[in-house]
Amino acid sequence: MPTATVYAAIGSKGGIGKTTTIVNLACVAVGKNLIVDCDPQASAASWFDKRPEGGSLQFTSADAKDLPVIITHASKQGYDNVFVDSAGRDAPSNKIISDYSDFVIVPIRPSAYDLEAINETIDTSHKGLRLFLNQGYPLGSSSEHRNETAFALMDDIGSKVCRTPVISRAIFEDSGAAGLGVTEMAPGSKAAQEIINLWECINNG
Repeated sequence: MPTATVYAAIGSKGGIGKTTTIVNLACVAVGKNLIVDCDPQASAASWFDKRPEGGSLQFTSADAKDLPVIITHASKQGYDNVFVDSAGRDAPSNKIISDYSDFVIVPIRPSAYDLEAINETIDTSHKGLRLFLNQGYPLGSSSEHRNETAFALMDDIGSKVCRTPVISRAIFEDSGAAGLGVTEMAPGSKAAQEIINLWECINNG
């Protein structure tokens, strides 16, 4: 029996974009996809409640300890991918989520505080660890150099780093408020291309 591929967004801080990342990746992935919200704040649940009816994307909320059973059931039901949103802090549940994930995706903002927290809270030896720059500075702006500084620090960790930054854009807020991914609301936008690039990097790294 084929096993669903499990993607989890994990980070040690709130506000780094875990939920936005995981729901947008779920929207761009081909196949039958399930979002599992393991975050007590239930941000992914709020997003899914706003989602228009129809479509193949499904959702459930769960405790992280139930994740192995959920993955097994999802695989039996023919799901191709399971996307897990984790707690926005260094919660014990994140270790469980990481252990059962094929890919651990860590959004990192270009700030020293975010970068310092990586080694303290993330299993940097995870073979599916993917780091990417989220809420980055626009290319060509006076602060763009901060993106490169963040990339250099991420490179020192020795994990797979996705080189295309996801820039802070209003479309992420607008699509989230409508229960949509940016690839659904604005498929030709720069934001949509950034999510597509991220998805390709995660899977082809």
